[in-house]
Amino acid sequence: MKKSIIRLSLILATVLVAFYGCRKEEEFEEETLYGAWHADDGFIYTFNMDHSGSCLDEKGKGLEFTWSMSGSELTIDYKQNGQISKPGREIWTIKKLSSSEMKAYESVYPDDIVTFKK
Repeated sequence: MKKSIIRLSLILATVLVAFYGCRKEEEFEEETLYGAWHADDGFIYTFNMDHSGSCLDEKGKGLEFTWSMSGSELTIDYKQNGQISKPGREIWTIKKLSSSEMKAYESVYPDDIVTFKK
């Protein structure tokens, strides 16, 4: 009897760990993203409801972009015009998103979390 209880406990623990590993990634409401965000890397990102936006540096120079969001992944496609140096596409993973703060990192720099404030 004692071995059966131990065996059953181990099976339950294994099942719980397996389901925990399969949990769904965090999903954020894209409406929370609308508006201007001041990033601690010096840029100001503006996300519009029509999925357009802009990224300005501290001198007010910038690029327009289009954006999309799926779950916790934010994709920004820049329209190059030579004002500031930005890659054609950035893919961000959002770790936190509230009405006043966002924490995210670019997929190529997972250890460099950027904080954005509205």
